[in-house]
Amino acid sequence: MIRALRKALVYMTLAGVPALASTPALAQATDTQQAPAADSQGANLPTVTVTGSGDDKQHLQTQSSSGALGSRSILDTPFSVTSVTADELADRQILKLGDVFFNDASVSDNSGGYSSWASYVTIRGLPADWQNSFRIDGKPFLSYAITLPYDHFERIDLLKGSSGFMYGFGSPGGLINYITKKPTDTPVRSVSVGYTSNNIWSEHVDLGGRFGNDQMFGYRLNATHDQGETFNEGQLKRDSVSLALDARLTRDLTWDFQAIWQNSNGEGQTPSITTSSLAGGSLPAVISGGNRNLIGAGQHIDTNFQLYQTGLTYRITPDWKANLSYSHSTSKRFRNEGIATLTDAAGNYTDWRSDSREGHVFDQWQAMLEGNAKTGFLEHQLVLGASWQKQVNDYSVAQYYQQIGTGNLYTQNTNSHDSSTDLQTYHAGILTTPASLPSRRCSPAIP
Repeated sequence: MIRALRKALVYMTLAGVPALASTPALAQATDTQQAPAADSQGANLPTVTVTGSGDDKQHLQTQSSSGALGSRSILDTPFSVTSVTADELADRQILKLGDVFFNDASVSDNSGGYSSWASYVTIRGLPADWQNSFRIDGKPFLSYAITLPYDHFERIDLLKGSSGFMYGFGSPGGLINYITKKPTDTPVRSVSVGYTSNNIWSEHVDLGGRFGNDQMFGYRLNATHDQGETFNEGQLKRDSVSLALDARLTRDLTWDFQAIWQNSNGEGQTPSITTSSLAGGSLPAVISGGNRNLIGAGQHIDTNFQLYQTGLTYRITPDWKANLSYSHSTSKRFRNEGIATLTDAAGNYTDWRSDSREGHVFDQWQAMLEGNAKTGFLEHQLVLGASWQKQVNDYSVAQYYQQIGTGNLYTQNTNSHDSSTDLQTYHAGILTTPASLPSRRCSPAIP
């Protein structure tokens, strides 16, 4: 349709030239051009060939594993999906989750760098649930206050819409799935050094390849170190290591293993600002986040994150495969964070401090069977699966949450609170969730 319209416009333009030339106003000006034009009427124009390569920014042919949907390309996934690759993450110099999807209109960035809110985003107007909206290779983990090492991932997928169908439980806004770097057939040897203002230095090593008889074993190792002064004159020290292994035990049986370990210590993070007690309808004037005016003494956030997962995949026939996997993750945090509750448009606020320890443990077993079958002229992609997971939440026995003073946005915060070193935790909740994961997709069989 578009091609035909373009041809029609070209023909109309060429046909209009003699008509314009025949008008009295233009006839005299074109007398000297009439003879050459007549001589060239029978000439053939040279053939013009235009070539180019497509730039698939949506990565529609990328294979993704999504719970009950099984393994399929993003194009065949019945959800709107945004996929950001490792190259794009490196180009964007990602510091927090909101930076990953900054150009996606369905995502609102509510995150704050180097704080507990670094992974806080809303998807289609609904906040991403830190208990159910995040996965690593399809396995659950608790994301609260955890800033993952983005250099360690092959890509990050955002699936928009209800994710409960795919995993038996999930947020209605969507789900974010981190895909770890896997062993490659060609050797990977990469070392990089980076610098982020105000003064954070980063070092990253990425090694991978295969070894053994018939390249039986594969590995991928990533290690990252970040340390220095943040944009608001705070301090950060973060160490991350991830390891992926696989073994081709037989022609049809494959074993895989992934692990991530990260320890992060931050001081002087910017406090949260809330307008829940703001009087009147006006906000204070804009302030700079690049100084320590809002930071009271004693603020810090220390986190530790660990994930271990392993599985076996057996190729039953060329069209059918089975997978059994187990994952275990722990998320721990010790934080002393300020909350500035605005009271008026002049920038006055009450200064609250939260001092606590929390921890979360996730265990999941999952079994999947998927394949293709034909009935007449229809081809069916079938997925049958089941999962069981256990979540344990630990919270402080005596959490500190009190007002420690007042302040103003435009003057230095002089309030302080030192963390208690004797914060004990208890099992506040133990949740177990079984789920069945069946699905079927029909399409006309291609001969």
